[in-house]
Amino acid sequence: MLLRELLTHLEELAPTRHAESWDNVGLLAGDPGQEVRTALLAIDYTPEVAREARELGCELVIAYHPPLFNAVKRVVFPDPIFDAIRNGVALYSPHTALDVAEGGTNDLLADLLGLAPSPGRQPLRFIEPKAGEHKLVTFVPESHVEAVAMALFEAGAGRIGHYERCSFRTPGTGTFIGGAESHPTVGSRGAYEQTPEIKIETLCPISRLPDALAALRRAHPYEEPAFDIVKLAAPADKIGQGRIGNLPPTPVT
Repeated sequence: MLLRELLTHLEELAPTRHAESWDNVGLLAGDPGQEVRTALLAIDYTPEVAREARELGCELVIAYHPPLFNAVKRVVFPDPIFDAIRNGVALYSPHTALDVAEGGTNDLLADLLGLAPSPGRQPLRFIEPKAGEHKLVTFVPESHVEAVAMALFEAGAGRIGHYERCSFRTPGTGTFIGGAESHPTVGSRGAYEQTPEIKIETLCPISRLPDALAALRRAHPYEEPAFDIVKLAAPADKIGQGRIGNLPPTPVT
């Protein structure tokens, strides 16, 4: 199975959009296109776990606690992260996304305590609505629409659920006057130009925005491409961290 296929299943079990804003969840290292035949589950990705994964020939380690959490300035031997990258072992962490998930860590602990299941058992605290994506909008001359769109897709934009390369395109007219130092792709500097353009709208995860913008600038024919970044609002989900409920009564003896 390809890692990207396995990531889809992991996302269904514990959607990373439900993780706490301070957390670092999801795929932390690895190539989504790599083949995964053996995976190792662990609480923490320690040197001992790294050695076990190497001995078992694992291509993926799913560690509950994220092995990459704070900003990292260097990855050198004997750091287990270096070991994973050198040996092509992908690292994934669900952490607080798994805590929130139905049947996840919080529900397991609640079951052990004997808290009555839903509807008597409810989240202790609802998660704060947050968006994991932005909408990226740009305006491209008709001759370069596909080139720019493909560059954005390859940089990680345009994914909605199980679908890839998603976008919406609207024709329109762009206007401009190039200054004395400009080098317009269309028309001449100093002249008022009107040119057919296509507005491309696509979704982009927050983590992929820097790559998407770099790809946009490389593929776009204009020296100053115009684009908008729109932060998306997310509706509140009736899920949350922790569980609260009633313990069973103590039997009378």
